[in-house]
Amino acid sequence: MKAAPQQAFPGSSALLELTAVSRHFSDGLVRAVDGVDLEIESGSWVTITGPSGSGKSTLLSLISGLDLPTSGEVRFRGRSMNSLREWTRVRQACIGLVFQAFHLVPTLTAAENVELPMFGNGFKQALRRQLAHQLLDRVGMSHVAQRSPGELSGGELQRVAIARALVNSPHLILADEPTGNLDSRNSEQIIGLLKELYFEQDCTVVMVTHDPVISRWGDHRVCMRDGKMSAQIHCSLDDPCTL
Repeated sequence: MKAAPQQAFPGSSALLELTAVSRHFSDGLVRAVDGVDLEIESGSWVTITGPSGSGKSTLLSLISGLDLPTSGEVRFRGRSMNSLREWTRVRQACIGLVFQAFHLVPTLTAAENVELPMFGNGFKQALRRQLAHQLLDRVGMSHVAQRSPGELSGGELQRVAIARALVNSPHLILADEPTGNLDSRNSEQIIGLLKELYFEQDCTVVMVTHDPVISRWGDHRVCMRDGKMSAQIHCSLDDPCTL
């Protein structure tokens, strides 16, 4: 059973708050995200869905601090996040990122890819290796530790990427189309793994997907269209969202 969300600051269970957030490009001609208000509660699983070009990946970039809004405010644990430097510190401390394209370094082994986020954090080499192997074992990939990304299947690559995202024991896992390059069997396995981690790590998950089956996962579903939220629904992980 998932524990009750921990309060991010007094009077609210919000881990992240977006207020009138917009991200415009081309001098405002392209409104990728347009006036979004959203609260993400600590301990929730939020699924962001919508057609291609709806703004869902841009919204995740704003939630993760990989980009800053043109206007509006993003608050993390009650603190207004105004610079990329602030976001970098927060990501290093408590956010794990998972991408559709995996973003593994092709010249490194799977274990070395998992070690990468540990550099610069005071970890000695022996500890980095130990933790990398433990995380690969956690996602069922200990047997590929010395293989390069070019020797791995899509499902294996994503599992290694998830192991890397767990290096800092994240309070928040952000996944951008984590099954976008996978077949249906591997997609189910990756979502199943994320669900296990969600319960075991007692973390918050925000996942972007255009897949109509995968989009049913979560206890809070946000639908994007033309840069705006067209709908929201709350439900239970045991009774996946439908709209």
